[in-house]
Amino acid sequence: MSSQPLEQAAKSRSARWRIAGGVVVGVATVIGTIGQVWPLLFPPRPEPSSVPSGTVSQAAAPVNSTTPTGTSAAASAPTDGRTYLSDLRAAIGRERIVAVPKSLAGQPGFEHAFAVRCPSNNTGDMMVEVSYELPRGSTKVGVTLIGYQDKPPINQLIQLTVFPDAADRLPGAPFEGEKAAVQAAVGASSSITANVTDAFYVRLRIECRRPGGTAVVSDAYALP
Repeated sequence: MSSQPLEQAAKSRSARWRIAGGVVVGVATVIGTIGQVWPLLFPPRPEPSSVPSGTVSQAAAPVNSTTPTGTSAAASAPTDGRTYLSDLRAAIGRERIVAVPKSLAGQPGFEHAFAVRCPSNNTGDMMVEVSYELPRGSTKVGVTLIGYQDKPPINQLIQLTVFPDAADRLPGAPFEGEKAAVQAAVGASSSITANVTDAFYVRLRIECRRPGGTAVVSDAYALP
């Protein structure tokens, strides 16, 4: 049997394998080229944010923020050592103290105000006295008087007398220090300062020309 057909068959198979190998190499080259060019033609999409949709991310406040975190009570406290009489308990005349009229309550300048009704001017009720024990070391008491009356006044005049008590605190007692007095018509105001050096108590005496009025005592204070 001749070997020529076998040799031709072997050569044919070898040629096919070479062609197949070339095809494989060509395909691999094309795939590699596409793999390199593809990201340039179609860049990948960015990853979605981790913040849920509809939520606005807020930046943290800076450490040195000047936003106040609160107001200290000491910021509104008096800086001159004064003590308001409205913060003290009256030693006498407590029952004669009434609320500040509604039209004045809460207004600027009336934060430490109190009021005293005028006496009836009947026998035994010609004056009203209110006394406060002073903080130790007090030397002066300042008071502002405002006249007030609900009904239209007729020649109304209110007088406030401030004086120190050395020892006792009985109304009308003779042991009185130097007096300081001021008068105010309805709707008007007047201020005085009384010397209370070495006094234990300060007394406020209210007298009215006619009954029905109110003595509004605003910003009454004791100073060392």
